[in-house]
Amino acid sequence: MNTTKHNPEAELGVIGTLIAEGTHESYKVQSAMLKLREEFFYKTVHKELFKHIKNCYDNKHWFDFSTMMDVVRKQNDLADYLEISIKSAYFTGNRLDHEIEELERLWELRGQLNILSNTFNDCIKEPLTSNACELLFDGIQRIGAIKVQSMSYGSSYDVIYDNWLQGKYKGNEQVDSGIAQIGKLRNSSLIAIAGGSGVGKTFFSIYMMNQIAAQQPEKQSLFFSLEMAENEIWERHVAIVSDKPFDDLTKNDRHNAAAIIISRETKVYDQPRIDIEYIETICHLEALRKPIAVIVVDYLGLVTSKGKFDREDLRLSDITQRLTALSMKLKCIVIALSQVNRDPAKRTKDDRCPYPSDVADSIGSVRSSSLWIGIDRPELYDADQSMKNVFVAKCRKSRREAFPDAWFSFNNGRFKERSAPSYTPKKKESMMDAMRGKHSSFNNTIEGDF
Repeated sequence: MNTTKHNPEAELGVIGTLIAEGTHESYKVQSAMLKLREEFFYKTVHKELFKHIKNCYDNKHWFDFSTMMDVVRKQNDLADYLEISIKSAYFTGNRLDHEIEELERLWELRGQLNILSNTFNDCIKEPLTSNACELLFDGIQRIGAIKVQSMSYGSSYDVIYDNWLQGKYKGNEQVDSGIAQIGKLRNSSLIAIAGGSGVGKTFFSIYMMNQIAAQQPEKQSLFFSLEMAENEIWERHVAIVSDKPFDDLTKNDRHNAAAIIISRETKVYDQPRIDIEYIETICHLEALRKPIAVIVVDYLGLVTSKGKFDREDLRLSDITQRLTALSMKLKCIVIALSQVNRDPAKRTKDDRCPYPSDVADSIGSVRSSSLWIGIDRPELYDADQSMKNVFVAKCRKSRREAFPDAWFSFNNGRFKERSAPSYTPKKKESMMDAMRGKHSSFNNTIEGDF
């Protein structure tokens, strides 16, 4: 496998610009040195020249052309290269930032290709299938772990304005949710959804994913299921698209719905124990292949982490922060589900949609999310017929505009938008009403007296 992806022109441009500037006092040089690393350079001559420039820079010495010729005079190959390639060329530095980004990207790619090649060879040599699978899984994780810890030196408003004119922020704009009551959602954000067991969290997340993906057909969606098998997620998606319970669908109905959801390209990962590092790796690799519209994590409490934390809330806070960072980097919406572990039944029937306080260690998801939504199905505890098949989603936190309560008819996974039910809680029966119902003589007496 060819792992020599590099750009010699970009490498020469960076080295030439640094020498043209020639001093550690240059703002361009200082900015470049915050990002550049020796490994970025593939050609040995460029790597050696950068080492000499970096040494001069660290010691606050000049590194202009004359100085560099003195530094490398005993290294004939470097001196010849400076004389032939650097002396006669003209470097303005206008493309310096772009060239550094190119070197960084190619360095990451070389590392990923190298790991991929070694992983492939190790898997071929491994006689046991189980061990080969473990090697492959470990290789995939290491590919996604290659990151450059470079320091950002900020952007002035004129740079931001130029970037905006060039369309570099495209993808950060709001996206249509496909749900009239919800309207537009902030892209590059985390949406937290919390509900009790059996309420329909997974159904609702698939419904939202389907509606959002339908507005962005050029993108794909990823679903990380830590409780349900991939076929269960698929069946729920088919039921939502068909607007019928899956078991009531004919074979033809299922084929038609499958064609629709296949066209929107969704991938399901149904491993019972998935760590946040694995989610990050898969999402980054998939984003290289095709832009992502929605990522669903079902659910947060079951996501593990390779990090070590003294408390559970710190672990969950780190996971939600990383999911938010993922949404920003990939310019997509991340939907993360949480299980309610406290009993909202202690509140009145018209206020049983979960609050953050109903979810253990929810402070991380509240801080990191743009929207925090509690979902509920009143029919699970309310026999009133007006509550039958009612599903409600209430916003408990929004970073932007007010998010209205959203009401749906919900029957075996089918969602239909509807208005809020006209529900009036029954008043407690008074002592007078009780006596009227039990004693007809009392009724006669009261009516006779008045």
